[in-house]
Amino acid sequence: MGLHIPQSCYHIKGHGGLKKAVHHTHRALPDYHYVMRSYYDSINFDVLMALIESYIKDPALLSLISKAFHRTETYDGNFYDYLEKGIPMGSPLSPLLGAIALMPLDQAMGDVKDIFLCQIYG
Repeated sequence: MGLHIPQSCYHIKGHGGLKKAVHHTHRALPDYHYVMRSYYDSINFDVLMALIESYIKDPALLSLISKAFHRTETYDGNFYDYLEKGIPMGSPLSPLLGAIALMPLDQAMGDVKDIFLCQIYG
């Protein structure tokens, strides 16, 4: 089974970017009454790794991805450990990780009529 990133993930290269997401969302707003926001800093590492492991089997690559999750960052001179959740901001890998994390949501919402789905990371 190959990895297919949904077109609703506008932040992935070739999917249109922020301008296309804003344009499509603006066009859809008259027909939709609710907006849901997903926070990438709340994505659980174990849940995301289980999704990734369904596509990637190479142990070395899986180890590198896991190391990108579990990290320490500094902000205003304070150190913050990310041990369970939160995709790193600014990493080139983050847009892909975010898209993979939201694939189950995209698949579930894709089967429901009256739902407009637009995903932007950043």
